Amino acid sequence: MKSSKAECLPPAMLIFLVSCSAPQRTDTAQASPVGDAERLQMHQSLVGMDAIKDAVIEGDLELATSHAQPIIDNAFEDAPEAWRPHLDQFRAAGAEIADATSLNDAAYHLARMGMACGGCHRAVGVTIVLPQGKPALEPNPMRRHQWAVDKMWDGLVVPSDDAWVGGATAVASSPLLPEQFSEGALARWEDTVHRLGREAASQSGEARASSFGELLTTCSECHRAVRPF
Repeated sequence: MKSSKAECLPPAMLIFLVSCSAPQRTDTAQASPVGDAERLQMHQSLVGMDAIKDAVIEGDLELATSHAQPIIDNAFEDAPEAWRPHLDQFRAAGAEIADATSLNDAAYHLARMGMACGGCHRAVGVTIVLPQGKPALEPNPMRRHQWAVDKMWDGLVVPSDDAWVGGATAVASSPLLPEQFSEGALARWEDTVHRLGREAASQSGEARASSFGELLTTCSECHRAVRPF
């Protein structure tokens, strides 16, 4: 059965596309209406950014960079004026991904793209309601870790301090490797991930982009190290 476009969207962002049709006004900026065309472009951009994130985690720089240009080309040419400063940041970060020569660069600039989205949402008064969920409900360590990283991503894109801190705290505290890898050389990856989570939980602003980029790169390196086993 063929899936609809909405079915491909992450749950948090599906809620976003529904809620942004009636944005609230803020004290600092007048909310801009979001029509069907803009919602579709947001959907396409979010799917593209998720593809970049997945490619970085898998260690495939070529695939990650290949997803960047279509996002830039699709970046809201007829957007309201209030969106423009954030779109400039969004496009600039996307161009850096397209030209990236390392996974770390691609991951860092992906985080900057996410923050540009979040800055725009805040400026134009869009309210995004995230679905509630707890990592404790997921018994698989890697699934819990994935949940936590996705929450941090929500924290950038929504933006949401609660999502960022909640995801980072889960990254810092959740077991990562199967029991057979709990000692020895591979255990250092778990220690590194936990440290990055602890540091990220207390960060704000641009530091979050650096932390998220380093976390995604570390995920990729860990996956490559564990695969032979």
